[in-house]
Amino acid sequence: MIEQNNRPFVGKPVKLAYMWRDLERRAERHGIPFVSVPNYPNDADELANRVATIAALEGWCPQFARAAYAAWFLENKDPGAIASLHGILHQLDRDPADVIARADSAEIRAKYASETEVARSLGIFGSPTFAYGPEIFWGDDRLEDAIAWCNADA
Repeated sequence: MIEQNNRPFVGKPVKLAYMWRDLERRAERHGIPFVSVPNYPNDADELANRVATIAALEGWCPQFARAAYAAWFLENKDPGAIASLHGILHQLDRDPADVIARADSAEIRAKYASETEVARSLGIFGSPTFAYGPEIFWGDDRLEDAIAWCNADA
């Protein structure tokens, strides 16, 4: 998103205010608490993303993603900050020192870079994106479209 200058709300206060209000409405519709506007952008070093890479490889990515987003949206903690990551990983019964050290390893940095390249090759430019073959669907409001597309091909 950064390399494509696709951080659509940074430096645009009116659009950013709309985005947070829209998220607040969507959270209410889904029964999810919206405490306050969290800090944005965050995870400047992409450490939380590299931890998510480990979590994906080891099968605990859904739990990590939920905990990281809860820390961000409900506690206004940057999920990429070391202190926040320690709390998230403790909550998931993971050894923070071990996971963070592995997230900083050349192996995980290379895996994260290769997965980012896969996303580029698919034309992914934002999150969330759902992909099925060469087709991509961007935005959580496109999930139903992505499912319908997949089912039509079944």
